Amino acid sequence: MQKNPDSTQAIKLLTDSANSLIVATGSSELRQKTRYFDTLAGRYKEFLLFPLTIDETANFKGESFSFTLHPNTTETHFLSSYLDEIMIYGSYPGVILSGEKEEELKNITQNSIVKDIANIYDLKNTDLVFNLLRLLAMQVGNLINISEIASSLSSTKITIDNYLSILNKNRIIFFLEPYRTNKRKGYLERKKVFFCDLGIRNALIEDFRPLDLRPDKGAVFENLIVASFLRRVYYNRSHNKLYFYREIAGAQKEIDLIVETPRGVKTGYEIKYSGGEINKFPELKIDHYKIINKETAPLFLV
Repeated sequence: MQKNPDSTQAIKLLTDSANSLIVATGSSELRQKTRYFDTLAGRYKEFLLFPLTIDETANFKGESFSFTLHPNTTETHFLSSYLDEIMIYGSYPGVILSGEKEEELKNITQNSIVKDIANIYDLKNTDLVFNLLRLLAMQVGNLINISEIASSLSSTKITIDNYLSILNKNRIIFFLEPYRTNKRKGYLERKKVFFCDLGIRNALIEDFRPLDLRPDKGAVFENLIVASFLRRVYYNRSHNKLYFYREIAGAQKEIDLIVETPRGVKTGYEIKYSGGEINKFPELKIDHYKIINKETAPLFLV
């Protein structure tokens, strides 16, 4: 719809004159930046769609049976066979069905992401958008420093801040906030960056090698799991809050993910592709601790 904003006027007329259900797809953030978009106020419901879950990926690949929200041992083992693929190529439907996954991902990255965003937002420097995304792709799971990024790209902090906001609003990237306590004074403004789809991330750094050959395997796995929790927050409308926690001094121990419910119940997750050891912080009053590794990952990806 963002490429044909005047189509919303026709949709509005159809909605008012016909007893029909119309499904229109597009970026809600991008279309609102267009000049002729009709808001369709009172006539529509908006649904946010993320890349496919691991069980949806299996269905797209031809598996006909359904999975539950709590897979049993057999289902978990079966779904694990798709884990490496979505960590390398992501789970956009078009990519899953494509016989040329790498070319499809490069096309989506250059045309549907970089060029579309630059055109809709009238961003003058397309190269800066791409180079920023590429730099972020190399920092997945790490704390980002906007001033350092601006310096690396010969840009300004204000410009980079604006571009990051645009990329976040359009679900290309997202940020994980630090869990704040009264005693914790450092890193308060430093967030972790992740990608909503790992195929896009890997296309940006042009690395589609098998995971066993990649030094970033742990960061990729952490991205996959955290993105899945974000998807659950939106799909379940749970209003859960997602954080990470890192000590300032000493060994700088960390909790990869803290999920806090609206009632204040907190669960801490240690995310490791293999193995994993839980770091506990009594002062955070975390109610439950869990480890997520390759064997248990499908339980959190459906």
